[in-house]
Amino acid sequence: MATFIHSGLLFGIGMFEVWLCYQMLFSIIIEKSALRTRDKWIIGISIIFLGHGLMFNRNYVFFSKLVFVYEVFVLSMCVCLIVRKFLGTIINWVLFYCSCVALVDFLFAFISIIFLRESFEYKIYIYPNSLWQIVIYVCTRVLIAGVIYEIKGKWIGQIEVQEYGRILFIVNIFLLIVLRQYQYNIVNMFHGDRILREKEFSISLLGTLSIIAIFLILFMKYKTEQKENEIIRLRENLLLQEYGELKKGIEQNRCQVHDIKHDIVALKNYAKEGDLVRLNHYLEKMEEGFFDSKDVMWLQNPLWNLVFSQKSAEAKQKKVEMQIHVSPNISFPFEDREGCILFGNLLDNAIEACEKVQKGEKKIRIKIEKQQNLVFMAVANSIYEMPKYGESGLITTKSQPSLHGYGLKSVRRIVDKYGGILSYHTQKNVFIMELTFFENDSRKEIEQNGNG
Repeated sequence: MATFIHSGLLFGIGMFEVWLCYQMLFSIIIEKSALRTRDKWIIGISIIFLGHGLMFNRNYVFFSKLVFVYEVFVLSMCVCLIVRKFLGTIINWVLFYCSCVALVDFLFAFISIIFLRESFEYKIYIYPNSLWQIVIYVCTRVLIAGVIYEIKGKWIGQIEVQEYGRILFIVNIFLLIVLRQYQYNIVNMFHGDRILREKEFSISLLGTLSIIAIFLILFMKYKTEQKENEIIRLRENLLLQEYGELKKGIEQNRCQVHDIKHDIVALKNYAKEGDLVRLNHYLEKMEEGFFDSKDVMWLQNPLWNLVFSQKSAEAKQKKVEMQIHVSPNISFPFEDREGCILFGNLLDNAIEACEKVQKGEKKIRIKIEKQQNLVFMAVANSIYEMPKYGESGLITTKSQPSLHGYGLKSVRRIVDKYGGILSYHTQKNVFIMELTFFENDSRKEIEQNGNG
C-alpha cells in the first residue's frame, strides 16, 4: 500500500512538472487562445505520458541522464506539433527548463544529505521509497512554480520567440556541464571515495544557480528596457507625424480662406441664375475641403498651441469639459518636438481617464503659471477609480500592461532631461499631475554659472 501511494505521488509530481513547462511555454511560444482541440489532446496526453515515465524512473533512481534527454525530446516534439515551427528555439527553452529543475533537485538533495548522511543512498538516490524523496521533488517544483508565476507578467510575456536564442544556447551548455558535474559528484560520494562533502557541494551549487539567475535577470531587464525605449521612440514619432498632418490641414484651411473670394463670385453667379443644384454641389465641395480649427492662442509656440487645440476638440467630442489657463509670457525650456510629446501625452492620459468615468462630471483642468524663474504646470482630471502604485510609479490598469504606460515614461524622460520635478496625487475623485521646471533663459543662466 505504501509503495502504491509513493508511486501515485511521484506520478502527480511528474505531471505537475510537465504542466509547469507548458505554463512557461504558453507565454513564449504557444498561443494559448489559438489552441485547437487536437493541440489540447497533445498537451493532455504528453502530461500523462511523461508523468508516468518520470514516476517509473524515479522509483528506481533519483536522476537519470537517459530519462532527462527523453523528457526534453518528447516535450520538444509535442510543442513542435502544436506550433509547427521554431524547433531549435523550442528545444532551447525546454532544455533550459528541465536543466533548472534537475539542478534544483540536486541542490535539495545535497541539503538533505546533511540530515540523512549515509542513509541518503537508499532513502532517496537508489530504489527509494521514502517521504524524503517526495519532499525534495515537491520543494523543487513549488520553487520553480513560484519563479514562473513571479516573472511571467514582468518579463516572460514580453519575450520574442527567437530573441534570446543565442544567449540561451550558451546558458544551456553551461547548465548541462554543471548538471553533469554535480551528478558525478553525488555518484562519486557514494560509490567512490565515500567522503561526504554535502555542505561544500550545496554552497557551490547554490552559488552557481544564483549567479545564473542574476545574469539572466539583468540580461532580461536590459532587453526589456531596450524594447521599451524603442516603443517610446516609435510612439513619439507617430505623435509628431500626427501633429504634422494636423498642421498641414490648418495651412490648407488658410489657403482656402484666402481664396474664398473666388468662391463667393461663383456662388453669386449660381444664385443669380437660380441654379440651386449646382449651388448646393459647389457648397458641398467647399465644405469637404475645410479643416475644423479655432484660433485660440494658449501658447506662443504655434505647434504646441496646435496640440492644445486638437486635444481640446477631442475632449469636447468625447463630452469631456476641458479648461485651460496659461499665464502670459512663459518661456518653456523644451524643444518643439519635446513639447509636443510632453503636452500630447499628458492630455491623452487625462482624456482617457475621463472616458472611464461612468457617473459624475468629466473634467480636465490645465493650469500653467510661473513664479519668478520657475514654471508650474498642473493637469487635473476626473477618475473612475483610484490609481495603483508600484515600485516604479503608476501601474496601468489596461488589459495588456506590456503595451501601455509609455506615455508617462516619455513625459518623465523629458522632465528629467531639463532638471524638472514630476509628482502626482489624488484628491477625492481627481487625479493631479504636477510638473515644475526652470524657464528657458533661467536654466541656461544656471548652467552657465555652474560651468563657470
